[in-house]
Amino acid sequence: MTLQAATTAAEQRATIEQLRRITPDVLALRDIGAIAEIVSGLDRSLRKIQDPEIQEAIGEAAAALATRLSWSVW
Repeated sequence: MTLQAATTAAEQRATIEQLRRITPDVLALRDIGAIAEIVSGLDRSLRKIQDPEIQEAIGEAAAALATRLSWSVW
């Protein structure tokens, strides 16, 4: 399930947790385009999701991807 398709807070949290689990594997691919797409999707989902805790989790997931990506590029 995608974050944007998740309709309940529990589904949204589960989707974010799944993203957290696969983040190291995604970063290992070193595919900047794919990572940018994921971060963009997280950004788009913020418009739909109103729960502050889930919004915070989305921000943390996006930051983790962006920060780790910048470290791996250098």
